[in-house]
Amino acid sequence: MVRDEKSKTIFEIEGTVTALLPAAEFRVKLNNKHEIICHVSGRVRRSKIRIVIGDRVLVEMSIYDRNAKKGRIVRRLKGTTNEGTISG
Repeated sequence: MVRDEKSKTIFEIEGTVTALLPAAEFRVKLNNKHEIICHVSGRVRRSKIRIVIGDRVLVEMSIYDRNAKKGRIVRRLKGTTNEGTISG
C-alpha cells in the first residue's frame, strides 16, 4: 500500500489510558468519550516506552472498523509521567 493511500484509511485521535488488560492491551478513553481496546505499535514496543494508567496517548484507528472498538497506540504524548500525573 502506498503511503498516501494508507493515510486515507487511517486516522489518529488522542485518548487517555484507563485500564491495563491481558495480552499487552489497554483500554483507552478517547477525547470523544468512546472507550476502545488498543495494542501497542511495534515502534513503541521496540523503543521500550512504558504505558501506564493515566497516560495521554495518540491512537491510530482504521476507517474500516465498523464498530470502532480497536486501535493501535502509536505515541505516548508529552505532559504525562509514569504515575499518570501532569508534569510541571
